[in-house]
Amino acid sequence: MPGKYAGTAGPLRDTDVRLLEQLIKPLAPIPDGEWRTFLSQCTVRVLDDGEHLLRQGDRARDIAFVCHGLLREYYTTEGGEEFTRTFCPAGTATGSLYDLMVDAPAITGIQALESSRLVLQSYREFDAACARHPSWAQVARRSAEQLYVRKVRREYEMLIMSAAERYAALRLRLGDLEARIPQRHIASHLGITPEHLSRIRRTLRKKAR
Repeated sequence: MPGKYAGTAGPLRDTDVRLLEQLIKPLAPIPDGEWRTFLSQCTVRVLDDGEHLLRQGDRARDIAFVCHGLLREYYTTEGGEEFTRTFCPAGTATGSLYDLMVDAPAITGIQALESSRLVLQSYREFDAACARHPSWAQVARRSAEQLYVRKVRREYEMLIMSAAERYAALRLRLGDLEARIPQRHIASHLGITPEHLSRIRRTLRKKAR
């Protein structure tokens, strides 16, 4: 059943609102009036498997909260080779902060790996909210801190750890989610070929016997 909040592109369900509360309210105390304004600005978008939220070369406009489904953020070389930056399951946010901030043709693609339901808010509206009320500025700061922690961890893994160690660390983070992600995307995230990933998996299965 639809909830009582509605955006211009579709109705927010009560489950959408609860997920937004779980993602945002722990970061800062949001006054009721500010929260109602935020919800009134949100819209809903549903992506089919393979559909893009953002294509490289387009302009990034929205912050997206994943209510259901699974997406990936990725880069593509001039030769067409893809490198997956991260995976975005339900309960996470996406939108490519870099592309939102620079307001230039996006260097990131964001694609659904399965049918996905998103709640969107315009980055421009969120930026205005940060200027208007300190609680939103605190949300922005803490979100940026979380992104920075993930970025440093990713850099450390790529520079210091072996491919097998990177895969082991990724498996811990993904858990059951791994079975929903095509092997080629996992391999591209690890910086290896699908064949190399297959060899690592075979080695791990042998050790587990």
